[in-house]
Amino acid sequence: MPRTIRTPGHLIRRLQQVSVSVFHSSLEHVSITPVQHTILTLLATEKGLDQKTIAARAVLDTSTVGDVVRRLERRKLVARTGSPGDKRQKLVTITADGLDLIRQSRALLRRSRAQMFASLTSAEQRVFLDFVERLLLSNEPDTGQPWQRQRKRQPPRREV
Repeated sequence: MPRTIRTPGHLIRRLQQVSVSVFHSSLEHVSITPVQHTILTLLATEKGLDQKTIAARAVLDTSTVGDVVRRLERRKLVARTGSPGDKRQKLVTITADGLDLIRQSRALLRRSRAQMFASLTSAEQRVFLDFVERLLLSNEPDTGQPWQRQRKRQPPRREV
């Protein structure tokens, strides 16, 4: 890789591109995206979550979660049911097929991670992940709410 652009944003974006590419090539036969896998993994550990809670836990926006859940539901990997406490709210649960897909993907993901981190020692991998977590924690508000793009504050309008 040419080392002409070494800005953090560019390198982080490139690393994310490589990560997604490695993920897709490793899990090609199970036909799942990283975001779908994140949601299924979350639902495998926490039963019956509403979409807003899924968005908050996965640090995704609610519209993305809604779209992904619809696609997963079409594939019968999740099911949505009405909430007993709030009829307007839908609870999402992982199905047996969704759990099977998560089980199938575990070994593939281990190989994917090994490929991604092959140039780092185990100690370097832990340090790298610690640094990434620290950067995320220091730059994202921990509101417990779904992710939202930080918008620039608009100056107050002046009355004329």
